[in-house]
Amino acid sequence: MPRIAEHVVLSKVLDDADPKMVKDSFDGLNALNSLDLVLYLTAGEVFRVQSAPRKYTHFLHSRYRARDDLSNYLVHPDHVALGKQYGAATIEYVMALDWVVDDLPGAAAPPPGAPVRATFLKLKEGLGEEAKKEVLAIIGGIEKSELGSPEQISFGENFSIRCNGFSIGILAVYPDLKSLDSVDTVKLIEEKVGEKLEQVVAFDYIAPEPYSA
Repeated sequence: MPRIAEHVVLSKVLDDADPKMVKDSFDGLNALNSLDLVLYLTAGEVFRVQSAPRKYTHFLHSRYRARDDLSNYLVHPDHVALGKQYGAATIEYVMALDWVVDDLPGAAAPPPGAPVRATFLKLKEGLGEEAKKEVLAIIGGIEKSELGSPEQISFGENFSIRCNGFSIGILAVYPDLKSLDSVDTVKLIEEKVGEKLEQVVAFDYIAPEPYSA
């Protein structure tokens, strides 16, 4: 199974942002799914926040065949132009986590309408790389049934510089809301790695239909 690079962004839209500019900016982001570099890309409103130290209103989730493709997407002229045109006028702050998953069963693209939960972990300061490896091993050992039996589960060590200190990302795609709601992911993670954990961010969104101009 080929490796997949995950890119998950949380953002807070300015309270006084022009609604049309917000729509245009996210339409522009969704249109980037047509780039050859991109395997999958959707962006839109957060469905609900499970746990977060700050208010977040929107998300972007995209997937790439390799880490280099993600790097090239970030500096692609179309992506850079969107940031220059809309970023300062619409977005108050962002947080992004990127990781690589070696084995992602199922289709690369979560099916439209699928509930998705993204969970970000910040470990206690000074624990070091070995502790991070231990936490990743613990996450890898969690049974799918404990997570509410998601159809897809992806996790890994973050390599984004816009991570606000969060170092591990988990993304789970569910068949329906009942399955999603059957698990308290924050509580589960706290039970599994609580002694190493400083903070958890978890939010849900509904995978949108593919964008068409």
